[in-house]
Amino acid sequence: MDAHARGAGQALNVAPKDGGLEVALDREKLRTLLAGPIEELNVAPREASFVPEAAGVTVTESRTGRAVQEDEFFADLEAGLFEGKREYEIPVATDEPELTTAEAEGLKPTDLLGSYRTDYTLSSDKSPERVENLRIASNAISGTLLAPGEVFSFNELAAPLKYNETHVIVDGKETTADGGGLCQVASTLFNAANYAGLEIVERNAHFSELPYIRPGMDATVWFGALDMRFRNTTDGYLLVQESVGEDGYVYANIYGRPTGTQVQMNSEPNFRGEDASEWVTYKTIEEDGKVTFDGPVYTTSYDALIDEHGKKIPPTDLTPAPVIP
Repeated sequence: MDAHARGAGQALNVAPKDGGLEVALDREKLRTLLAGPIEELNVAPREASFVPEAAGVTVTESRTGRAVQEDEFFADLEAGLFEGKREYEIPVATDEPELTTAEAEGLKPTDLLGSYRTDYTLSSDKSPERVENLRIASNAISGTLLAPGEVFSFNELAAPLKYNETHVIVDGKETTADGGGLCQVASTLFNAANYAGLEIVERNAHFSELPYIRPGMDATVWFGALDMRFRNTTDGYLLVQESVGEDGYVYANIYGRPTGTQVQMNSEPNFRGEDASEWVTYKTIEEDGKVTFDGPVYTTSYDALIDEHGKKIPPTDLTPAPVIP
């Protein structure tokens, strides 16, 4: 900065006054003259961030920000120039990032909190187009990071994408539309979130029982109307991973900081008839070795499924999927 300080004479204004000369520093000229060096000294703060990778989550380092206090510096320069001062210490303020590297390391996901899988070969639609839909939606979700308190929305991530036209169920009737298979992706992740001990914000059941998911443990989605949402109720970040295996299963895993929470799920029918059924979903939550909840969480009613030919498929004709496939 010494060379630029010597050049600061270019920013002096000299004007006659009262029979003499008045010398003053033009701060705007000085600001222009020193813009380059000051810009080199200014550094924007950078938050630490997380990068999902195959082996887990890595943390990108944070950076402390730095900003030259120009008015203070110019005042010091203005006073010193007339005293013959040639070197100046530049006043700098620091700006710490909200999330530092050390804090991020303490928040990054490290442990598997909850997982689930469903068998996509049990669907009545076994087409490659449906399997491709499963992969499109799973890829949209996989790698999602949730901050503490943040709510995950299935539709927010999956809705913007383009899907194949395949079999779907609308009001209990089998038909075709874009996006067949998305409910299986949502249901798989819904159960992983339950087993991770997270708060379920929104869950909507299907109209009818389905072969790939245990009744009472399903979660349907319909863009613009029905979503599947859960909240990160842990003290750290969550990493959501979902994939479609060549073995016939959709897999969902949720990673986070250890919580000491263990969850067991089950569902049993209240009744199953020709035209309808009703199932009760039970959950047991154990925290640090103590049971904190043990009871029903949903009562779900289903109607009989009508296939694409208009034939009724009674719930009693379907074999319920196991709790743990």
